[in-house]
Parts: sequence; structure tokens; C-alpha cells
Amino acid sequence: MDRAAETLDSLMGALLTDAPGVRDLLRARLAAAQQAADAPAAARAATLLLLHSLADFADFRGLAVALAAFDPTPADPADRMRADAVVLGRPSLDHAHDHDDPGLVPVRQRLFDDLRNRVDLAPDERLLLAKVLVDHDSMRNDMTACARVLALMQDLLPRASLRWQATWWRMAAETHAYTGHTSLAQAANAQLQALLPRLDWPEATLALA
Repeated sequence: MDRAAETLDSLMGALLTDAPGVRDLLRARLAAAQQAADAPAAARAATLLLLHSLADFADFRGLAVALAAFDPTPADPADRMRADAVVLGRPSLDHAHDHDDPGLVPVRQRLFDDLRNRVDLAPDERLLLAKVLVDHDSMRNDMTACARVLALMQDLLPRASLRWQATWWRMAAETHAYTGHTSLAQAANAQLQALLPRLDWPEATLALA
């Protein structure tokens, strides 16, 4: 792996922990790559910036620049899984794209297969990419597909960080509540409530009652 890619992987780790200043670092990395006319490096930085937005839809600084620099079909297979997740999440960030685009069907299947089969992915990143997939399926109102992804990640959860366990349980509770599966929503919310005292989350009040 080249040093630029290695540094971006370090930034991915900072993204997953939502380290202070990580978005500024990613924006600076994107700007430096563009100034150096390094399109692949710019695309990698753009992918991480977009994943940062898709993680919690809380920070959209530099969104237009990232969308313009994003490459949906990177040459490096190592970048493809992250790019596939961004392709599926992009309609939520850019209304020029649509979650119901038939062209997203094979991308969705490839990401699902990678989440199921790849073993070289850290638990937190796997949950981030799976979250983007669930968000995409929810926007398509395909709750059967959502349930499959939720079930796929179940055994992984104990190996993930507390932050991502809580993020996942909150999303699961909201998804089950939306589909009317009250008992499943309550069970997921109970898991979330058990984690919240161990986290310093300002958004803890968003937990389902």
C-alpha cells in the first residue's frame, strides 16, 4: 500500500471514532491532492468525506467539492467497497441521484456480498458500510432487505466499539419501529439504553422512549 493510501486508512480510523478535527483533515487532504493533480488520492479523500457525512448526517462541510471529486468506480479493488457504499448513499446527499435507480441494484448486491464474505474489514468500518446500506434500503422502503442486513451484522456487534454498537442499535430500533415490529424495536432500544451510560453522547436524548 502506498503512503498516501496508508495515511487515508489512518484517517478512516479517525472518522470511525469521530475524532475532533477529522473532517478538517479530510478536506485538507482532498485540497492537497487536487492541487497536486492527483485524482486517485483526491477521490479517496472525497470518499471518506462522503462517508463521514453518511455516518450521521451531521456535518456537510465541503460536500459539493467531495461530490465532484468522488470516483464511483476506483481502479484499486481495495477502494471499491467504500466507493460502493457512497454510491448507495449519494442520493441522500445529492438529489441529482435517486435511490430507485436500477443501476444501483448490482452495486447493492456487491456491497451486501462483501459485507457477508470479506474477512479483512474492521468491525467498526463494516458497521458503517452496513449502516449506509440499511439507510439505502430504507429509502427504497425495502424493509425485507433492511432486516437481512440487520441480521447479518448481529454476530459482529460484540467486537465493535461501544460507539458503533450504540449507533447500530439505535438504527435497528428506529428501523423496527418504522416497520411496526414493536417487540424488536423495544429489544433493540433496550440494548441501546444499556450502552448509553458508558458513552458520552450529547445525542443520548435521541434514544427511543
